[in-house]
Amino acid sequence: MKNHITLAKQSHYSVLFNRISIHLWRKSNLLRKPIEKSKKMAKPIKETPILKGKDARKFLDDMSKASTQKVNAKEIQRIRDNFSKLQAIAHH
Repeated sequence: MKNHITLAKQSHYSVLFNRISIHLWRKSNLLRKPIEKSKKMAKPIKETPILKGKDARKFLDDMSKASTQKVNAKEIQRIRDNFSKLQAIAHH
């Protein structure tokens, strides 16, 4: 059990990894070119569709499987290594 981590924990690492990636991408783009101001408004966010019938059942089944699924130690180590690399770049 020590070498496994739940999918929820993996999702936490993925979110952290994505946030750092976005931060680094923004930082690198700011260094390359000046920010251009746009006069256009942002597009409105569309309503989230409501799942019904088979789609709803499939979604609920997938969510219950994902919450109990285990991630192997190799994947955990890959996530941690990538996080360490990004953290080193961010603090550079």
